[in-house]
Order: sequence, then structure tokens, then C-alpha cells
Amino acid sequence: MRRTKHFSSAAVLLSLTLAITVFTGCSTTTTSKQTTESPKPVEGQKATETVVTKPEKEVELTMYLLGDPPKDLEPVMKEVNKKLKNDINATLKINYISWGDQNTKYPLLLASGEKFDLIYTSNWAFFQQEAPKGAFMALDDLLPKYAPKTLKETPAVAWEQSKVNGKIYMTPQTDSVPGGQGIMIREDLRKKYNVPPIKTLDDLGVYLEAVKKNEPDMIPYNIGGVDKNNITYWAFKESKENWLGVGGTGTIPFFYDNDHPDKLLTLYETPGFNKFADRMKDWSSKGYWSKSVLSNQTNAKDSFINGKSVVAYMNLMNAKDEYKKIMDKHPDWELDWIIYGGMDKPIARSSYIVDGMAINAKAANPERALMLLELLRNNQEYYDLTMYGIKGKNYELTPEGRLTLPAGLSAVDNGLAPEALGGWGWRVKQFVREADQVWPKYVDTKKKLEGKLYDAKLTNFILDTSPFKAELAAVQSVVKQYGEPINFGLVDPQTALPLLNQKLKEAGLEKIREEMAKQVAQYLATNK
Repeated sequence: MRRTKHFSSAAVLLSLTLAITVFTGCSTTTTSKQTTESPKPVEGQKATETVVTKPEKEVELTMYLLGDPPKDLEPVMKEVNKKLKNDINATLKINYISWGDQNTKYPLLLASGEKFDLIYTSNWAFFQQEAPKGAFMALDDLLPKYAPKTLKETPAVAWEQSKVNGKIYMTPQTDSVPGGQGIMIREDLRKKYNVPPIKTLDDLGVYLEAVKKNEPDMIPYNIGGVDKNNITYWAFKESKENWLGVGGTGTIPFFYDNDHPDKLLTLYETPGFNKFADRMKDWSSKGYWSKSVLSNQTNAKDSFINGKSVVAYMNLMNAKDEYKKIMDKHPDWELDWIIYGGMDKPIARSSYIVDGMAINAKAANPERALMLLELLRNNQEYYDLTMYGIKGKNYELTPEGRLTLPAGLSAVDNGLAPEALGGWGWRVKQFVREADQVWPKYVDTKKKLEGKLYDAKLTNFILDTSPFKAELAAVQSVVKQYGEPINFGLVDPQTALPLLNQKLKEAGLEKIREEMAKQVAQYLATNK
């Protein structure tokens, strides 16, 4: 999977000093060879390659990932642990933080002092929120010794994005692809009811109306769960400005137009939001989604796959990965994917830290944890096991090396779909296997989007939220209470928007904006 990503991410980092302890029971041999081809995470630093032999002491590593455990997790991990025991004298136990619990359980886990070893992190999932609290371990001194290939093969810009105050706190993925937030639709129903191709919100409204009229057993857009706020992408993607999120401040990020990165606006202040809010009120009154949308815990994608809805939020990678599963279950359907705002919009290049792995600052075995990541990222057998499962059971390979299903197995019944284990944090470009059967338009669409990529001015900006932690919590509470009902037309925006803005001001929004503007100005002054 490529998990559904929101524009909420996290918030900023203080540096963390680390006393590197001697790895008991692990003998090493240091060579005199110095890495020379972009292996160094810090400019000017020389990384000495080392060969780490199999440690004498066996340990169990504990890793936390986001999502839910796949059905075949146990047999896959049995095979992984056979290899790990032989290679680094370790076994791995994976625990999961479910999507519904991530906003509460993830920070609580780190605050509790539990001694686990590794955890998934990213710029949208707590990296910049938890590092300032000392949650993650600095890796600069460990990488040359315990992960030299990772150090060497990861692009220098990726290491730069993984730093906080000059220190590296995660190993980032390296398969940077066009993000492309959008929706999947039932194209067969669009054609059946003579609805024009969907490019704008107006077009989407015509489609939803046709489904509401002709498919009484469906809720046209049964949005809910973790993706319920993604429809707000339309609010600013359709404007002429190119709005992008700044850093990440939880429920209510600020946005900036890439041509004017010094002007920070909330979602509710962006041009066109008033029109968007009026439209959502209209759609809600017409029953395009449930009246209980805010409490609905079923993701639109699940309703879509079960034939109960005709729109599902998916980014480009979701569309590619879900296509076969859906078509196996519904071979008579025709599907299409539409990017928010249309194909003519430029797209900011994704950050490398959109996925990554961090080592817990309290990890009992940080060196062995890094040795594990070295294997997952640089060994095709480990990569295939953790990303695609057991060959012959969960997948087969075509002569061209593309993924296909074993004879007689459907995508729906597969106990470990591609990337369903949740190992996106060690996703590396050289080992990624494409599926043999994907959404037919995927290759052309990806190529078009890659032609529209640009580097946003604040891509590497890291926001420090420590000066406004109390205000941020208050603002998040206000957005949940007063903002989300506006997003889904459950209240009259003419009265609800002024009240929301008043409550945001009372919660300390302007203090947040002032501090963010200050940090952005400092960043722009030193990154021209």
C-alpha cells in the first residue's frame, strides 16, 4: 500500500545528544577504505566503512509500524527470523499502531518509556513532533559502522531532510514518486449515466447527483475514518495559487503559495474556501454522504470496494496498488483516477522523509536495529519477504520480474498484499517491484505528473512548534469542534465560519502564525 496521507504532519525538532555505548558481544573489523561517493550525511564528514561480524549474543528486536497486521504476518516473520538469526543473531517482533489509534497511541507509546527498538516515522507521522521530546536516537555515529551501504546509497538530499539541527534522526526511504492526491471513481457508472469527465468540483457534483438519483442503495461518497478530511484538498487545489502545507501543525496546518512563501494562511483563509464551504453545505443537504460523517469510522475506500460508494480517496500509488484487488472482486467495473485540481496543476516533489524508520532513544539494541535496517534496505531477499511476502504463497514473478499472483489465488484472498506489512520506511528504489496488472493509465499518468514536478521552496523547512505547544493544542480542539462540521456542510457556513475564526483567534492562532512566519523568514534568508 501507499497509505493515505493527510496534509497534517508534525512539528519540529530539538537536537538530541546521544552517548554511543559499546556494542557488547559484537566484534568489528575496520578497513582503511574511505567512502567517497556521497556517503556522508554531514558535509565534509568522512564515513569509514566497517565490516560487522555476526554478534555472539542473540537479541529480540521490537518494531512498531502503522496500520493493521496482515493475515500472513506470522508465516512471513517466521521466514524473516530464520534469516535474521543466521545473519545478525536476532529475531524481530512487529507490533502495529492502527490507523484509528495513531494520533493517540503513537505519542503515548514514546512518552511511556517502553523499550522497543524501531518505529515508523515520517514528515506526516510524528517525526517533527516527537524528535524534540528526545524520542529518537541520533544516527550519525552509528551509520558508518552498522549501516555503511545505507549511508552510501541514500542521496545526500535525503540525509539533509532527515536532519534536525545538523543531526540525523531517521533513515529515509529513497523511492520518491509523484504524490498526486486524488480520487478513484466508478468510471462505468459515470459513463452509464452520461456524466461528463470529472475535472472539477462541479463535475464531481454532477456525478454524485446522478448516483444519488439512480443508485438508491449507495451513499455516493461514503467518506469516513482516517481519510474524512481529504476532500478539503479541493478547496485550495482549484484556486489559481499553488497552495502547499507548511511544516506540519497537526489538525490545522498553515498553507503558502509557492510564489509567496512568506504569506501564511489557514485552510479557512485561502481564496475560494467560502465557495467550497457553501458547496459542501449543498452536497450535505442532498445526501451525498452520511449525516454521521464525522463519526463514521469506515474509510471511503472500504465502502468503495464493497460496492456501497462510488468515490474513494487515493493517491497515485494507492490507485496503482488497489486496482487489481478491486478488479478481481468486481471484474465488470471500470475504474478511473482523478487528481485533485486536474492534470494541468504543477506538483511539488515529494520529500524523502515522507517515509522512514527511527530508532527509539531508549532502544536496548540500537546497533542491532541499524544492522536490521541495513539488511532490509540492501538485500533483495529480505526486501521481497517484508514487502511482498513468501514467493509461491503470496506472489510470483513474471520473466520480467513483475509481481503476479500464484495460480488460483485472488488479490482479495492474498494473506499479504504488496507492502501490506507496512514496511514503507525501508522502501528503496532499486528493489521496488511493479505489479504485472496495474491500473491501465498508471504509467502514462505517472509520466505526465513527473513532467510537472517542481521543488517547493519550503520542502526542507522544519517547523519548531515548541514556542506554541499550548496554543497548538487549543487550535486543534477548535478545528475539531467548529471546523470539521463546516468541511462537510453540517452547519451554515455563513454563521459557522465567523464563529470558527473567532474561536481560532481566542485559541492563539495569531501567536502560531507570528512564530511560524519568523521561522520561515529565517529559513528563506539562509536557503536562497
